[in-house]
Amino acid sequence: MKLTLATILLTISLSGWAGHHEGHHEHKEAFKACAQEAGFTEGQKPSKDQKQKFRTCLDKKGIKKPERKKLDEGTKAAMKACREELGFKRPERGEKPSKEMREKMKACLQAKGITPPSRGK
Repeated sequence: MKLTLATILLTISLSGWAGHHEGHHEHKEAFKACAQEAGFTEGQKPSKDQKQKFRTCLDKKGIKKPERKKLDEGTKAAMKACREELGFKRPERGEKPSKEMREKMKACLQAKGITPPSRGK
């Protein structure tokens, strides 16, 4: 049971898909089945071949990775200007800004006439 749970957690962390499928029992089961089929094991980083098998398995089950929304150049420029005005550094990968920082950034973008991008949650 621990191995199964760890496999599911590893699968979720590997894919950008999992956050968009929370609460869907059939998707959780598909992730679990595909992780086992790909040969994911607890504590080991999956190989490129295992990742590809996992993605192929999910594709066969009809689960597609959602497309990321690209920011237009005006929004990117406004975000950069706001970071500079507020003295913020761009967060490192995996790092989350504080609630206060997000609110200040949102206010700055709105003052520039930009609707802040949503996180898709």
